Amino acid sequence: MGNLKICYWEFDFLKRRTDSLHTSKDLSLFFGHDELTAFHNPLSLFYNEIEPDSKKWLLSNLKKLHYDAIPFDILIKLKNPKLKWLRITGEADESIKDKKNNSNKISGIIEIVDHIANANYAKEKIKHLLGPPSSSKKIELNAESALPSDSSPDFSSLLNDILDNYVYINHSMFSAFCKKKILASNEYIWYFDGSSAFLSKGLHKALGIKSIHNLYDLKKIIHPDDFNSLFHSLKSHFKSSSSTGWKTEYRIRKNNDSYIPIMDKAIILNKSDDNSPMIVIGIMSSLNRITKEKERIKDTNKNLKMQLQNLVVINKELEQFAYHASHDLQEPLRNITNILNLLESDFGDNLDKQGKKYIEFAQLSAFRMRNLVKAILEFSRLGNYQPKKETVDCNELVQDITEILHQKIASKNASINCHNLPVIESYLLALTQIFQNLIDNALKYSKKDVAPVITINYEEKPEYHEFSVADNGIGIEEQYLEKIFMMFQRLHTRSEYEGTGLGLAAVKKVLTKINGKIWVKSTVGKGSTFYFSINK
Repeated sequence: MGNLKICYWEFDFLKRRTDSLHTSKDLSLFFGHDELTAFHNPLSLFYNEIEPDSKKWLLSNLKKLHYDAIPFDILIKLKNPKLKWLRITGEADESIKDKKNNSNKISGIIEIVDHIANANYAKEKIKHLLGPPSSSKKIELNAESALPSDSSPDFSSLLNDILDNYVYINHSMFSAFCKKKILASNEYIWYFDGSSAFLSKGLHKALGIKSIHNLYDLKKIIHPDDFNSLFHSLKSHFKSSSSTGWKTEYRIRKNNDSYIPIMDKAIILNKSDDNSPMIVIGIMSSLNRITKEKERIKDTNKNLKMQLQNLVVINKELEQFAYHASHDLQEPLRNITNILNLLESDFGDNLDKQGKKYIEFAQLSAFRMRNLVKAILEFSRLGNYQPKKETVDCNELVQDITEILHQKIASKNASINCHNLPVIESYLLALTQIFQNLIDNALKYSKKDVAPVITINYEEKPEYHEFSVADNGIGIEEQYLEKIFMMFQRLHTRSEYEGTGLGLAAVKKVLTKINGKIWVKSTVGKGSTFYFSINK
């Protein structure tokens, strides 16, 4: 193989043939080809030596050069592991263009590169300012997407695009590329490289200024009292070995001679041997806008806090109302029930069949009303419930509940099976309410002429306890799986299944009080499984 150091290449789009890529003979010799292919080197011959990802990257830059006359100076990795990287530059001949204003002749140099330290240095700078990219694919995608002149890319995307075109050498090409990208941006971005400076379209528009070309122009728009401290701050950062981005606040002049406070962040893409900056890219943010946004957020939080306090007060009032209303309703309901019982016992023999039916209907209605009032009273008390942890033996708890529900369990010939229920530090009253309501619910919605089978399971999770109560009942249609936890939601008439419509709502309220969760899985005709979790 030849000892390649540097060679020239040229690509002619007008020819559209295999000899459209011209290189010096050193390139063919370097790759081990004979001298006959040296001057008119087929394009495929060159591409075959490059890794697939690098090939895509090279083609992307060639397209940018052809269509937009954007020069490039990039590093390309070769397939051969013994070989190093190739540095390839490209420029367009502006004098030879087609009808669509595309450059038909492009050329550059190819050079062997022994290290990529400078490129890695720039990547580290980007990482510290933006954080690491989510994936290399994202950077590649941004690099391959040439931004249109009227687009408004965000700063992160723009920097990644610039990074993908960055290399330490051929400064003029890189400066031209940055200028094209940044001038088109609506972000508040600026660029400085020691000899030239320019601002983005967004900054020009915000400040109302015509153009910036150099450091002197930049100085003119910075407040005189801030320039010296700003300059020293930058100089100090440039000389430091810090790998973090530079950040400061100062005032900048608009075209109406008024000054606005801004926050400025910048990164140094590379440094020269004496550690002075070579390329600096920054982004400005209006402190007025930031302050207003902070004030807006503060006001929003204040309003939300007030609304939350109002909701707490309203909920308390509603709970008190429900408590007093249900409590006060119990006495007249007891009186109505007692009067109906007296009517039945004293005058029942004098009533005909229709009269007795009316008495029976009134008694049943009073009974249901008393149960509903009692349920509302218990539900309202949950708002004042203050959870307190204690040792709970879940096996004993379920046993106690089965004794409370003994009559209903016996009447339905139901069986309740428990598996691996634990002893835990939890909330006894809350667990009692939950298990009693879920077991009662399973008994209530069992199939006719089928003995209910209720199975209670437990599974320990890293951060919470998970219980399940499964039955072989009538099941629930999927469209109602969320609605059943709402107050007074009933899926069946009272003539079919007795109930107040508050049982599952009470379970959910108790679990919400102790930061727990409840959900259900069900199949119509086969049964339901209610799951609930309690934090450890």
